[in-house]
Amino acid sequence: MKVHPFNIPKPLHVRLIVQEDIGTELYARYHQHQEIQISLIVKGEGKLIVSGSVHPFAPTSIFVIGSKVPHVFQYGGKDKPCHVISLFFSKDTFGDAFFEMPDLDVLHAFFDHCTIGFAPISKNTELLAEMRSMPQKAHFDRFVTFLSILRRLAHLPKRELSGFLHKRKLTPNEGNRLQDVMAHVMDNFQEEIALRTVADLACMTQNSFCRFFKQRTNKTFFQFLLELRVAHACQLLRKQPDRAVFEIAEASGFRSLSNFNRKFKSLKGVAPTAFRKAHI
Repeated sequence: MKVHPFNIPKPLHVRLIVQEDIGTELYARYHQHQEIQISLIVKGEGKLIVSGSVHPFAPTSIFVIGSKVPHVFQYGGKDKPCHVISLFFSKDTFGDAFFEMPDLDVLHAFFDHCTIGFAPISKNTELLAEMRSMPQKAHFDRFVTFLSILRRLAHLPKRELSGFLHKRKLTPNEGNRLQDVMAHVMDNFQEEIALRTVADLACMTQNSFCRFFKQRTNKTFFQFLLELRVAHACQLLRKQPDRAVFEIAEASGFRSLSNFNRKFKSLKGVAPTAFRKAHI
């Protein structure tokens, strides 16, 4: 699997890109693009990886991803249908100074928070309805609704998608190496993954790979792997309330229940059983 800087297809004379993806296999390469992206998950479950941080998603999840921020949506399975509505735009989509107009001061908070990206913490029914309606709207109505979406996102409580911004754009070679590693980890995180294996995928020595990965994600490879396994466990704890915790631990790549409980609590602040009770 190869990754390259991704160009969003732009219809002629269209400034704001509204994209609706429905299917069992959506774009699954670690990539980056110039545009800011707002995505609503209408159907489907999985994980969003943003600059090495892992975020589970489910229907009604909304994410704002910053310009040139490496990311990939990994869905639950190739045979499971997905439905995603995304908006693509930049701060100069409508002209260099459009969002600097005093009348749009209310939107500054949105752009202040989208350097890396964020996700709203609370659900907002009006925001969800506006996002769902975008593919069916005519151009003028899209524009009006788009401004309303930005205003709502600017003022909703939010959490950052990553605490790290890689200031340099990934080269195609760097992107290829990270994509090969990410793809292998996503396909095999439930099994043991040796450092030598991923270093070989990146065509590096183990020491060089560790430095390479840390410089581009601000975390070690095994920190990333742990976050991915715990994120998967969180999804199973929510979706399968009757499944034994030790089975969920094994299905998430942990070989010891005590180690699972310890690592889970270190990341989530609560034990797996307490997390389950709070989310069912």
